Amino acid sequence: MALVLSLLVVLGAVAATSAAAQRYRLHDQNGEAWLAVVIETEPADAIPWQLRLTASGMDQHLDHSAPLALADGVDQTWSLSNTSAMMVPSEQAALPAGSAQFSLEELDPAPSESRPLLLHIPLESGGEAVIISDPALTAALHRAGVASDH
Repeated sequence: MALVLSLLVVLGAVAATSAAAQRYRLHDQNGEAWLAVVIETEPADAIPWQLRLTASGMDQHLDHSAPLALADGVDQTWSLSNTSAMMVPSEQAALPAGSAQFSLEELDPAPSESRPLLLHIPLESGGEAVIISDPALTAALHRAGVASDH
């Protein structure tokens, strides 16, 4: 019974989060498909804006402890802390190998809406996947950065 109740709590949290989630399909430097999800949670949450990156390929294993590096290609860079542990309901649950989550609170100053961003996704192997954001994701990250400033 406790397991059923905890599952309902997790599903409720996922449903609440997904209602305010924006999804973007992207490709890295090797042509691998990725899903980027900008998540806006309740204002009472510790980190109200997050970015979840999920690799479509089963061979991508993300580093759940390393930050995500962002750059606008001109003069601005950001390091977004890894919040992957927030994806699972307890410390005993295994983190998904192909997905990681990052705080958008560090987007200060907010990135420009007019410049694409380079996302350097840390991989467990020590390498990285590199994605160039599309205009819609760039705009969403800009909005999250502006919202995090308040």
